This record gives sequence, C-alpha cells and structure tokens, in this order.
Amino acid sequence: MNTQKRKRAVNFKLKENRILVDLVLKYQHIIENKQSDCVSWANKKEAWAAIEKEFNVSSGQSFRTAEALHAKYETIKKDIRKKAAAIKKSIFLTGGGQESSPEYLDFEEKLLRIIYMSIEGLSSIGDSHEVNFHKKVETQAQDENICQDVVTMVRILNIYVTC
Repeated sequence: MNTQKRKRAVNFKLKENRILVDLVLKYQHIIENKQSDCVSWANKKEAWAAIEKEFNVSSGQSFRTAEALHAKYETIKKDIRKKAAAIKKSIFLTGGGQESSPEYLDFEEKLLRIIYMSIEGLSSIGDSHEVNFHKKVETQAQDENICQDVVTMVRILNIYVTC
C-alpha cells in the first residue's frame, strides 16, 4: 500500500481555464476524436503533451501536468453540462420570482460550441415538443439546411411538406 500522500496542486485560476480552453480548441480535431483505436490514443497522448508544453509556457503560474490538464478539461465539460441542465430546469419552474439560472463564462461558451451535440443531442424535425435553449446561429443555419434537404427529398417523392 502506498503510504505517501498525493501533493495537492494549486486551484486553476480563470486565466488558466481560458488558456486551457484555447489550447484545446487548437487541438480539438484530435482531442474530441471519437475513434478509440491505438493510433487515435497515441495522437491524443501527443496532443495532451503539446498542450502541457504550451500551457506551461504561456500560463506563467504553476506547472501543470498533461494528466492534470486533461482532468481539468473533463471537469469544465462536466460543469457546462450541469449548467445546461440547470438552465433547462429553470425554464420549466413555476411560481414566478427572480430567474436564477446560471450563465456561461466566456471560455465555457467557446467550449460549448464543440461539445454542443453531447449536451443537446440530435435535433428532431418532426417533434414539436423539442426544447432547445442553447441554439447558436451556426446550428440554426445547419438545421435550416437539413430541413431544406429533407423538403427537396420529399418533393422528389411527390409529398408536400413545409418547414
């Protein structure tokens, strides 16, 4: 049994969170890759090593390992998902009073763009009960394009549909 205590690192500051999210966005095509083969894992490990190097150069605060940065990134994503759930919940609350839903920080909004699908899921064209509170302009444009594609396909089949 290991008798040594793990040394606790200093808490991340907002500036460090911003730097981390900016670096993750730079390597998002590798980090958020859903493939789980040997090559992808090796690429992800290399990407986190590069993020560690760039982060420690640019932060100027305390040294952070790649494992600590990866854990913090996962924690930020988890916090964004919690905020999204709280916002959805606050929409359906009754009783009036002050609205107390949390707001996203600037770096959380940046990260929300790349993890949007894991929070909202796929949009439903035929369901009128869909509630979508975090829709950005880009996503609305994508939905309109999808809708137009569906309308075109349906018109080919001689069925009339409107969006």
